[in-house]
Amino acid sequence: MSSRDYLVDYFRQLGEVLAAIFEKRKSAKHNDAINVINKALDGWLKIDSKKFEDYNPEEIDTLIQYPPHDLEHEKTISELFYQKFLTFREMKQDEKALLAAKNAAYLFKKIEKLTENYSFEVEQRIIQLQDYISGANNK
Repeated sequence: MSSRDYLVDYFRQLGEVLAAIFEKRKSAKHNDAINVINKALDGWLKIDSKKFEDYNPEEIDTLIQYPPHDLEHEKTISELFYQKFLTFREMKQDEKALLAAKNAAYLFKKIEKLTENYSFEVEQRIIQLQDYISGANNK
């Protein structure tokens, strides 16, 4: 399989996962959205979804494949942390949302630093996550 075919397949799979998450959340089936995320982590990314929510920065660092490449794998993981944050926030599970927000913000910042690429969308997410974290810490 050529690298182009691999990337096309990779992004198709990611699109399908994100579409399923959005559809479940839109239908207020939040637990189903979490299950979609967990299945993507366990089956596709080979990351134990049971431990995923409790990762600390050192454990997140182990998910980064070195030497840094295009970081698509890591960007997918950060997106799933972000989707868990959004879903837990909608479910009003503040403790889980806070942990997912911290992990997503950490990984987004790490990727941004490693790639030295600026992304307006990622920057907006980092700001959103930091606002949520600081608001939760001020409660």
